Amino acid sequence: METVWRTVDDHDTQIQYSGSWNIDLEIDGSKSKDNSARFNASVHTTTSNFANLSFLFNGTSSIGLYGTYDTSQARSGELPTINCNLDGKKIQSFNYSAVTGSFEFFNTHLLCQHDVGFDYGNCGLHNLFVNSTAATEAPFSIDYIVYESLPNSPVSGEYLQLGNKAFQAQNDSINFSTGWTWSGNTTLTSIPGSSATLSFNGSEVTVFGEWNGSSNVASYLLDNSSTPVPLELQATSPEKLLTNQVLLNLSASHLNPGKHTLVLTFDGISDGTPLSIDYVLVKSLTTKEQEPLTTASATPFPSQTTTISHSPNRSRIIVGSIVPAVVLMLLAAIFLAFKQSQIKKRKGETACDFEGPNILQFHPQEELAHNVTRINPVAERVRLENLKLQQSLNVVQHQMCAQQLAEGSAVQLQHGEAIVHMDSGWRMTESGGQGINEQPESEDPPMYFNTVPSKEL
Repeated sequence: METVWRTVDDHDTQIQYSGSWNIDLEIDGSKSKDNSARFNASVHTTTSNFANLSFLFNGTSSIGLYGTYDTSQARSGELPTINCNLDGKKIQSFNYSAVTGSFEFFNTHLLCQHDVGFDYGNCGLHNLFVNSTAATEAPFSIDYIVYESLPNSPVSGEYLQLGNKAFQAQNDSINFSTGWTWSGNTTLTSIPGSSATLSFNGSEVTVFGEWNGSSNVASYLLDNSSTPVPLELQATSPEKLLTNQVLLNLSASHLNPGKHTLVLTFDGISDGTPLSIDYVLVKSLTTKEQEPLTTASATPFPSQTTTISHSPNRSRIIVGSIVPAVVLMLLAAIFLAFKQSQIKKRKGETACDFEGPNILQFHPQEELAHNVTRINPVAERVRLENLKLQQSLNVVQHQMCAQQLAEGSAVQLQHGEAIVHMDSGWRMTESGGQGINEQPESEDPPMYFNTVPSKEL
């Protein structure tokens, strides 16, 4: 989940001013001398008690308001009081304080702040409302607003702030080597060879830092350059600290729109001004500037298609892949045709005919001729043994019946037809229940004809 810190200048139409405001333009740079530069060289200033501003934004609710800290004109010690509210709730404000008659003038002074850290639960639409009880001698001045955008929101030509310790404890875009320390809202080093690497995607970059002490030297490398470019760290008067100074600015005339890598290295001595980084401003690519990057990433695909269509090796590969597939299809068709012919042949075989309602005709030679390839010899032996067993049981049955009649039974057996059971089973005859002169039915297994003559009593 990635967020960026957008910078909104004081004359941006997103900021709505109400009451009496004046635009203070810095033309000759004199108001930035010995103190930090104004963002885009302008501020909105008021000395009215009824002046206010509102700023509607879509983000995480982390926001900071910067302005000019000026007590040089407060001869009587009367200073403005700042009131900042976010979504109707009061947030932290940094009011002016000075000794009467002293000179204090700093640009890019943090006037109010709200920081939610890594809590993205407040993402959405927010409103910042600011007013002040202004003093006629000390003006209330607005320079710019910085706020954290929604995660993964698109950018187009905005100025993005990176590495500001007042809001961001860590920024993945800036990688510090060993030898750096964190002091207040700045990161600094006095160890020669210590470096900081900045990766960004934009058309302009400005590095802000501090000057404190005697002059010193540093250098920078841009992208694939092998020759370091010297960078002067200016001297200040004794015990005077100047923050948010422009250490390096690479504008569009020195920088092509796109991805870049900037390496800053400290090359001076430890007793002089250290190399420090307060924050970095990067101008993001506009939507139009981002289009060539998108087109370039998509270009190789059609060129590869064109090359493939004219490649003879590719044609051989395609032909070599098609031929085996065609052969397999032909073999499959032949196999299916063979199977269908076998099915039709089996359907064309005639079933055995019956002569009479209950008698199955058997033709040994003809049956053998038709079934020699499909009758299992073991199964055939089992079937014949079963028939012999059924025949023996039938003979025993008739002998028992004849014995009972010979012993004095009044029942006289008559000649009758045999009952043939087609399930190869045998049936128990009922003892008794038959009338006189009724013929007992002889139950024979299939494929068997009783040759034992019936006996009359």
